[in-house]
Amino acid sequence: MTKITWKEIETTTGGISPCARSSHGISFVEKNGGASTPRLVLFGGEATARTPLTKHESTWIADLIKNDNNEEEHWKWRPLVSSESDNTSTIMPPPRVAHSQAVVDEKVYIFGGRCGIEIGEKGLND
Repeated sequence: MTKITWKEIETTTGGISPCARSSHGISFVEKNGGASTPRLVLFGGEATARTPLTKHESTWIADLIKNDNNEEEHWKWRPLVSSESDNTSTIMPPPRVAHSQAVVDEKVYIFGGRCGIEIGEKGLND
């Protein structure tokens, strides 16, 4: 039988962090290949019932940072936003609630969910 040990990793004190939310998704992306550090990807959710967060509040990344002694770790949060003026190929999916998400080869895939109060919306797969 495999023994699992839990360890709480604190967030950076004094830094920015995402707002409290529900109906969101969070994925762990391991360090291998392109990612320089393990990270969490937080996407979507709602702070008010059945109302998705705005695109500027919706997506956050937490990088796992090791201290100088390379032993203690902490999460450092940063918002992930895309603007039309940033010359990158990043296309952000629309914010939503009650979706599913999964990681495959360091990419986060988002399935379903709602973009508003209406339940009968078209399929959302990003």
